[in-house]
Amino acid sequence: MKKIALGETLPINIIEVSEVEGKNKFKVVFRDDDNFEGIMYLDVEIPKGAAELKIVHKEKQFE
Repeated sequence: MKKIALGETLPINIIEVSEVEGKNKFKVVFRDDDNFEGIMYLDVEIPKGAAELKIVHKEKQFE
């Protein structure tokens, strides 16, 4: 899988989405441009097809 820097996007193709039983999560299987497969777990269901994966860092805010 290609390495991407913070803030860059990686074009992917979502090939499988399934609900994880008892976890309120969705297992998402994707493939990148180089045909490497990866898995991510999301709180929301997303449709199959073309998408972009973007890595964003959110710094915790302390009061």
